[in-house]
Amino acid sequence: MKKMICLFLGTILMGVQFSLYSLSRGLVVISLGYAQDGKDKLIYGIIQPDDVVVRAQGAGINKHHVIVDGIDYDLTYIPSAFLIPKVKVYLAGGMVVELPKLSTDIKDLKAKGVQDVEGRLRISTNAHLIMPYHKIIDACAHKADHVRKGLILRSGVRPASSDKRFGIGIRLADLFSDDFADLLKTAVNRANDIIVKLYNEKPVDYKKLLDEYMGYRKEFLPYVRDQVELKLNLLLTHRDGPRVIFEGSHSVFLDVTHGDFPYVSAGSTTASGICAEAGVGPTRIGHTLGVVQAYCTVFHDCPFPTEIKDEKIVTQFNEKFKRKKSKEQTIRYGWPDAVMYRQGIMLNGVNSIAISRLDDLCGLEEIKLGVHYQLDGVDYDYRPPIAKDLARVKVSYKTFKGWKEPIGHVRKFCDLPEEARHFVKTLERVCGVPVTYISVGPEKDQLIEVVSGLVPQSPSAPVKKVHSKCVCEVRGIEKNNLKKS
Repeated sequence: MKKMICLFLGTILMGVQFSLYSLSRGLVVISLGYAQDGKDKLIYGIIQPDDVVVRAQGAGINKHHVIVDGIDYDLTYIPSAFLIPKVKVYLAGGMVVELPKLSTDIKDLKAKGVQDVEGRLRISTNAHLIMPYHKIIDACAHKADHVRKGLILRSGVRPASSDKRFGIGIRLADLFSDDFADLLKTAVNRANDIIVKLYNEKPVDYKKLLDEYMGYRKEFLPYVRDQVELKLNLLLTHRDGPRVIFEGSHSVFLDVTHGDFPYVSAGSTTASGICAEAGVGPTRIGHTLGVVQAYCTVFHDCPFPTEIKDEKIVTQFNEKFKRKKSKEQTIRYGWPDAVMYRQGIMLNGVNSIAISRLDDLCGLEEIKLGVHYQLDGVDYDYRPPIAKDLARVKVSYKTFKGWKEPIGHVRKFCDLPEEARHFVKTLERVCGVPVTYISVGPEKDQLIEVVSGLVPQSPSAPVKKVHSKCVCEVRGIEKNNLKKS
């Protein structure tokens, strides 16, 4: 009997131990909306020098503009958290990388005085490459109307992702292998068959391309590592190891399977997709944080149920939305969509949410929150899977009184205007998960931690006390010639 009791108690204690231990694993940060929604800025706001930031998905289609100490940075692949001294960044094998753009990122960082770039940046040999012929094929396919209209620009992402799935893509590992010249020649011949025979365009020059990429082999040698993914797992399983933050790519509803097809990316953008592309199991993740903007933004032509048609409000958002965009992009604005957020929360197992750009709502007379869909008289609490149906849904809204006073200086939830608190608490309630952070401006410190203790902390993070009054108000519900990692 004593043995059984001891075994029982031991099992419970072990369970508690592993439960508490799991809280210090990894933190996944994903977007629950249409666009990036401020993930990069949020991570920059909560990052600590001992932290590791991982990107495992995406293809670097859009740049993110960052200003630190008066210096402008336009980064494509490297997260802005890299600008914090000592923070390490890993680009894992799930990424599809265009080396000229990544080279520009690195050179820009060095030119602007960022320290120890070679010591803090690691790129997996498993990452696939977007080659120049991929971009040519992509542009030709669009011109010939051989693709369905969607969001991905003529960036070569889809052809590169297709080659990856067909097993004919080129990885960083191949770039550093003795067989690279032969692999590239085969790939160029295959691509030229499509470019010349199908689209009647000029062929890609193999010799010129080979010379260019042999140069990249030398340039990227300090950064590329075998088995980056195993290194990440070692970091995650070390009891006193750093906090590992996985920064999601794009947003949940650009996921190729679960997004608003065909207005989607070429890969998985969900939390489970991050695990797969980074080579870590779901048990390594201690918390999944979903980021939502205080309003929705869309940069492509797609169904947009909560789109704002009022030109006065659109003009006001245009004045506030300080973001560099290409000439091909037009920003569309919409009210926050709780139906979309709830579905994203369920699909990703989100534990809590962060609200970005709440300060942009200042000055609006009224604010709306979409809470329910109806289509042809039928109630929907999810997004219809057919795009043309999604474009026809009628949205039910909750309306809130706006506030005029600026909130960029606020650092406690309880110091926000009453109207702002009411909006946040309602959004929290209809989403069914707590709000842990609120961004009230572009600077690193313009961040309110609503509830501490929910999100895994860095070993270097200062101990913070929970402001009980605020909590009560919102609680509801890395070839052999490569170095080792």
